[in-house]
Amino acid sequence: ELTPTLTKMVKEGFYFKNFYTPLFPVSTADSQYLTDNSLLPSENTWSIEKTENHYFPYSYANVFKKQNYSIYSYHNYQYDYYKRNQYMNSLGYDNYLGCGNGLEKKITCTGIPSDFEMVKETLPDYINEEKFMVYYTTFSGHGDYQKNHSVVAKNYEQVKDYPYSEHVKYYLASQIELEKAVSYLTSKLEETNKLEDTVIVIVGDHYPYHLSMDEFEEFNEMDDVFGRSHMSLIIYNPSIPSTTISKYGSNLDVLPTILNLFGIDFDSRLLMGRDLLSNSDPFVIFSSRSFITKEGRYNAYQESFFPFQKNIPANYVENVKKKIYEKYRYSRLILENDYYRTLESYLE
Repeated sequence: ELTPTLTKMVKEGFYFKNFYTPLFPVSTADSQYLTDNSLLPSENTWSIEKTENHYFPYSYANVFKKQNYSIYSYHNYQYDYYKRNQYMNSLGYDNYLGCGNGLEKKITCTGIPSDFEMVKETLPDYINEEKFMVYYTTFSGHGDYQKNHSVVAKNYEQVKDYPYSEHVKYYLASQIELEKAVSYLTSKLEETNKLEDTVIVIVGDHYPYHLSMDEFEEFNEMDDVFGRSHMSLIIYNPSIPSTTISKYGSNLDVLPTILNLFGIDFDSRLLMGRDLLSNSDPFVIFSSRSFITKEGRYNAYQESFFPFQKNIPANYVENVKKKIYEKYRYSRLILENDYYRTLESYLE
């Protein structure tokens, strides 16, 4: 009822039944970094701030530039928060706009800025281009969820009669702004006969940690370690036939999935995630070193393994732990040494 467009996108086309968005120490910054680059964030630094002048051959901007796409990027919050301006430039977004370096000329940047307004006012920049790749970092759904939250105030009337506590209603009201943005975007793409030729990808950065576990459970049953990170990955195009993907995956797997979907050549050894549409077996890694695989899930806090099937191989948990250690180690070394730069001629 509240988010019909987003719900349609989740359920139609590719439906990723077991997708997770774990929370990492630097929350949004770590999640953005690992989603964009399929590398785990380093634990001794803020990875997103260590990317200046680094080479990222598989970033969406760099990949689609080679396909002669026009590239755009927008964020309706402070443009340099987490040094995001440096980061986006390193990924190849040469005309990145946020609040403070030009987007404030198009939208209202005070309070909690509107995702809908950002999409509405920036869409004319690219809608008439033949080929475009646009990266939005949205903000309207960000907490804390209070009555004076400027986006909550816009949408509260739509949720006021739902049987939830006020704090949960505020949360739901804030999310409606993204629904309005995506609904507007798809309608304009349809009007210009471009929706059939456009792929829309939407992924969250972490669970809404401004909600308590009791508040989560008002609208969903979940457990503390795993359930609240169980979210949706949207990869939507109206022509995609309905397909349910049951593999366990996470943000780490988004980049290789999109690259393969578009037929982009890449060396999968250089990414820590796996294509969710391939024959590979991705698995979910949590910052605690808990994990979920097709065989079961491991709670690192309790040092306990819950199997999903019988006949689990001997030393299975230890072997997965070793793989996770290696993924962290190589991710850190790639960032610290700007390793992709060493391989630049090979990758080109």
